[in-house]
Amino acid sequence: MSGRVRYALYAVLVILFPAAFAAGLWFFWTGRETAAAGRAAAGGDWSRAEALLRRLVRQEEADPDTVLLYVQALRHLRRVDEGETFLLRAFGPNPSDGRVRRELALLRAARRFTPAVEHHLEECLREVPDDVEVLRALAEGYAGGQRWDEADRCYTRALELQPDRLEVRLQRGHLRLTAAGEHLVGRVADAAADFEEVLRHDPSNYEARLYLAHCLVSDARMPEAKVHLLRCREQRPDRVEPLVGLAACALEEPDWDEADRLLRAASALEPESTYVLIMRGDLAMQRDRFEEASTLFRQVTALEPRNKAARLKLAQSLRQSNRSAEAEEQMRVYQGLDGEGRLLPSQRPR
Repeated sequence: MSGRVRYALYAVLVILFPAAFAAGLWFFWTGRETAAAGRAAAGGDWSRAEALLRRLVRQEEADPDTVLLYVQALRHLRRVDEGETFLLRAFGPNPSDGRVRRELALLRAARRFTPAVEHHLEECLREVPDDVEVLRALAEGYAGGQRWDEADRCYTRALELQPDRLEVRLQRGHLRLTAAGEHLVGRVADAAADFEEVLRHDPSNYEARLYLAHCLVSDARMPEAKVHLLRCREQRPDRVEPLVGLAACALEEPDWDEADRLLRAASALEPESTYVLIMRGDLAMQRDRFEEASTLFRQVTALEPRNKAARLKLAQSLRQSNRSAEAEEQMRVYQGLDGEGRLLPSQRPR
């Protein structure tokens, strides 16, 4: 081998070997970061997954699976607009990959459950009937539209597939409690059973205990409810819900002084809670304290001018206080609101 050829070979090695080494190092680092992100996602640590993937997905030839995992991380972090923008930029507006279509439907469902989103999610479920994320997205959408039975079926199917998912059981319990309370669909006992099951696995779950207490109050099982509400009060002294629940128990006993004390403590925590103010006003009416009641109901109408129930209560308390002119004025406002608190056409300013 001549000296010229030898030097040329050395030059090639000097250039190519570092480049090959750098490329190998890059692929090794990329693979390691991607694997670490996958482990973080599997463990529910979406913040770490997003941080690990952020630099990788901005490469010109980013791996599609890596991009999809990154978009999933954005969705779980509730950065839905960012996730959809990134997904459409990477895969186009009409992706052929079923996984990408699924992710796009889940992103849009997280923003707003429309008939189009519902259609795409149902298509995804037909393709993969055991997709728990799609089932949950449909359940939440149905629940938002008060389609209780359809929502319940989706949550139940998700629990059949993953019975240990306590957050899903909590969601189904809340759905059942809401349906039973607002529309008399189903039984409060079904909701209570879900909350009891959550507490059996996680005794420190504040929400499950609070909702279980609510079920017990609904069934007039006040002594049992009080046990749970007191525990909730210990867990979260900064929350008004246990105080309101305990006040409801006191009203049933009836111990009006205790109910008043508890509701005043709740107002101290949340002075603008109209729910608490209305409860205090109702209690004042029961005790024939009509001036106090009218003051409380007036606070509610100042915070929520179109609260129809509060307008009626204010008119009634004013009438009981012999303030007839003010009571009539409030009745006119009340009669000018429809069932959703909007001004009726005849009452709108011209």
